[in-house]
Amino acid sequence: MMLTILFYSVFTGLSVFSTSVWDFSVYRFLTGLGVGGQFSVGVALVAETVPDRARPFALGWLQASSSVGNMLAAVIGIALGQLETAGAIGSAWRYMFVVGALPAFLCLLIFRKLEDLRRRVRRTETGSSAPSPVSRPWTRCGR
Repeated sequence: MMLTILFYSVFTGLSVFSTSVWDFSVYRFLTGLGVGGQFSVGVALVAETVPDRARPFALGWLQASSSVGNMLAAVIGIALGQLETAGAIGSAWRYMFVVGALPAFLCLLIFRKLEDLRRRVRRTETGSSAPSPVSRPWTRCGR
């Protein structure tokens, strides 16, 4: 899961440095692979961790959150466009890709707090209620 977010974020950030339509297209294609991978992993994670009766609602919120993210991106794009029109910044589209790279930092914070799913399952099977120690971030969810 973390790798798909990092994949998305890194290639979104690299889009800032595009000099031609060809390298920009490659960055955006690779960004799309990260987004697609993240969505499928996220859906599987929610489906595995949410109780049966709450699962449809959780998956609905997950899908709705995707739309909220798109609307937030549009608002940020409009704001950056207004700043460019006012002369406060140049190349608003490049700043938009910098904003798109920020989830990389967010995912590092989140995954440090998440408990490894395999450890939670083992703890549940053994009947232990004590939380397991935090594992390394690269061993989390989906790995």
